[in-house]
Amino acid sequence: MSSKRKTTKETRQGTVEKRAKLALPSKQKSCPYASDSGPEREAAGSHDLCNKSKGRHYTVSIALPGSIVDNAQSTELKTYLAGQIARAAVIFNVDEIIVFNESVQRKVLSNAQDCNLFLARILQYLETPQ
Repeated sequence: MSSKRKTTKETRQGTVEKRAKLALPSKQKSCPYASDSGPEREAAGSHDLCNKSKGRHYTVSIALPGSIVDNAQSTELKTYLAGQIARAAVIFNVDEIIVFNESVQRKVLSNAQDCNLFLARILQYLETPQ
């Protein structure tokens, strides 16, 4: 009897080849919202739930009065308040923040005293990447 016994290396290679045949391609992504058979499976990427490359068709905006920072007692607290507003906007995926002037009077103030300009500048600074 001349039977050839497989070495450990040959056994491992055979196991790896069997596993490779059974494994699904890693690049193929399936849509959880499509059925498993038929033409619906072929058109899996055609509906909006599976196509993640497209953005939203709308803009989320919030409008804030600049006087919201007037209640803070110091410049540091005003800056902290603007930072908290920015954090909340990021959490809720707000695209833009509009700072508006709610006072009826037209005051001529310096740049350091204008609360609208202060809030807008702090928010612009926070938007700048590092």
